[in-house]
Amino acid sequence: MNAGKITTFTPDSCIYPANDPDSDSVYIIQSGKVELRYNDPARTHYTQSAGKGDILGFISSLSRRARLSTALATAKTTILQLSSREFLTLLSRNQKIALKVIDIFARTLTFYNETLFQGIKRNLSAPAPAAMLSLARFYSRENPQIAGYIYSRFLTDYADHEQHQKAKDELSSLRLTTIQPVTLERNQNGTIACLPKQVIFCEEETGDTLYVILSGRVEIVKVKDNSSVLLSILHEGDIFGELAIASNRPRSATAVSADHTILLPVTRDSLSNFMHEKPIILQKIFSSICERIWFTALRSEIHLYSKPITKLYTFLVNKIQELRIPLNQKYAHVFDFDIRALLKMTGLRSIELHDPGLTPFLTDKNISMHFGQITINNVSDLVARTRQYKREDGLITRERQPRTNSPEISPPSMLSSTGD
Repeated sequence: MNAGKITTFTPDSCIYPANDPDSDSVYIIQSGKVELRYNDPARTHYTQSAGKGDILGFISSLSRRARLSTALATAKTTILQLSSREFLTLLSRNQKIALKVIDIFARTLTFYNETLFQGIKRNLSAPAPAAMLSLARFYSRENPQIAGYIYSRFLTDYADHEQHQKAKDELSSLRLTTIQPVTLERNQNGTIACLPKQVIFCEEETGDTLYVILSGRVEIVKVKDNSSVLLSILHEGDIFGELAIASNRPRSATAVSADHTILLPVTRDSLSNFMHEKPIILQKIFSSICERIWFTALRSEIHLYSKPITKLYTFLVNKIQELRIPLNQKYAHVFDFDIRALLKMTGLRSIELHDPGLTPFLTDKNISMHFGQITINNVSDLVARTRQYKREDGLITRERQPRTNSPEISPPSMLSSTGD
């Protein structure tokens, strides 16, 4: 491969620092060793070594976001440095590498969704059929049309299940005039046309397809704490259902068309066609997955800390990062949510405002709260205070968290060479 440039790093030299906004490059180790480290005390357990053939930094590079970790050479190390464009071109031309990177995506997303998102992860102890039936019964009260789809999906996927007849009776009791088919019909050009409020897939359902929205909108919803939560509204050009092309795990949320919507389905088997015929769409898929992982990694950080005050400050700083606002400047920023919404978003909904643990936040002169908004008077001061709370909280968190792989590095067992 002629693209890129070869660079040699001496021991203890920095390849890239954490939080570096200049993250366009992807690094493929030709020889030597590299260690990835986090600056936050609570995340030191992510430290991991990398060697020949490993790929570094592609999640931040393809999402065009700040680095999640610091990469240090621990020995004399030679690295092939590619721009994000060059790396995407490599992926579109080499199916073996592309599929291996997808496997890394799946492992990383699964790790965050099931390990760090403790407040919203699915009940892993419940068998998939039981979980799906429970979901159908919830929607029977909230949204019979969605319930009808889920019951139909259950009856199709679990024809021999002991509760098959009971599920059939419960579906009949909904008295729906029409029941949406569980198989989405494709047009001659391979696209799928959805009517408004049509279920594309449901939580707990298995699938092997991601979708690109060509027109229209799609709502992503999830049942949490016995209520349906709208996670996001996706628009033309957005991608959803990414995890399905690399994993057989159940869907983590339900997707419903908000209006007349045209979708382009993509399966793992059809990726090779996109590599040759539609490389731009393939590159968008990879970039979209990387951005999802980057956001997930950032949002999951609050679960690494035990103290409510650390969670609150960390959430606000990370929210500012999501908005691509520099953290080192002294200016104000306004969030369009109040303290109660902030507590819910950080998993602290059970904490009362008079809780002593919230006192430092409520009395911080750098933070103003009024008219349903939270105003940060000086962003750089917020960042400094957040670092203080992280240091105070980090020792406790480091002891209770397990060691695991960093999302910024492909595990050697998953990707040991870059191919031709």
